[in-house]
Amino acid sequence: MRALSITAGENHFDRKRVILWAGALLVLSLVHRVTDLDTFVNVDAYGFWFERTAAFWTAVEAGDWKGTFQSPHPGVPVMWLSGAGLKLANQLTGKATVEALIPSALPLAVLNSFLAPGTFLLLLRLCGRSAGWFALMAGLLMAFEPQFVAHSRYFHLDMTATTLSWFA
Repeated sequence: MRALSITAGENHFDRKRVILWAGALLVLSLVHRVTDLDTFVNVDAYGFWFERTAAFWTAVEAGDWKGTFQSPHPGVPVMWLSGAGLKLANQLTGKATVEALIPSALPLAVLNSFLAPGTFLLLLRLCGRSAGWFALMAGLLMAFEPQFVAHSRYFHLDMTATTLSWFA
């Protein structure tokens, strides 16, 4: 058995290993983000997002495009994703219930889980495979940074906007 060594002559980031590292980062991110989503709710989800999402989806289904405007900030990705989760779970009522917590936060947690492997792959593309260990450490930071993990689990705009902006 050979110990892992970081030497210039070896390529630890060939195509096969890059796919394995990216997959591992995705799994690690998902584990921390999609478990126990019903243990807490933030005040904005309770006060605004459940009602906005239900009103948004009602307007979309009615073809009332003017009615999709729910607030003067970019909350449409949150309302699309969480609304889809709520609709699939038959919980799109506009009311914050315990049963609605998981379907509202799960689509956002899954989307935000792609931040870690996406960062790894993006840095490999931008910096080259010689910066592979740097890219991997950045991906691990995105997977385990406590603020990112916590905000990735909320039915809220903050982390979703961060993730989408990061890849824009």
